[in-house]
Amino acid sequence: MAGFAVASPAQAQNLVVSIMNASTGQCLAPRHHNPFEPGDEIVQQPCNGSTAQQWTIVSGPFGSSKSLNHLINGLSHFCLDARGGAINGTNIEQWPCNQISNENWSFGTADNGNNLLVSRVSGTSTHCIVSAFNGVLQLRACDGSDPNQQWILL
Repeated sequence: MAGFAVASPAQAQNLVVSIMNASTGQCLAPRHHNPFEPGDEIVQQPCNGSTAQQWTIVSGPFGSSKSLNHLINGLSHFCLDARGGAINGTNIEQWPCNQISNENWSFGTADNGNNLLVSRVSGTSTHCIVSAFNGVLQLRACDGSDPNQQWILL
């Protein structure tokens, strides 16, 4: 296992990874058995190395900064997407990739060294992906001490 130190954003272009929650030990994947459905929720599932759990990191320019990334699912080829604005409770889904800011992400490190997956919707950097109830993923204000917001790239 490796932390986000695996690659800087410039080195991460087209890097294929699984994204595991440090607290639950589970990996991100579309929820349903038909992963080709736009809007399918992204959830955590036991890590198994399947294509559905593989994400290609494609670095900007998707906005004003080349440090922004799109995360493209290996099976569906849809992007990781925040279903709304940078507010607590916004669900995470997959959506056909385009240039909207809902698909922009950055990798952050909290003051305590923990790794965060930061939403860049509408140019913000205040909300991170968190493991919520029943494996569902949502945005919540970034808090580097919350183990449910800590992620490891495999």
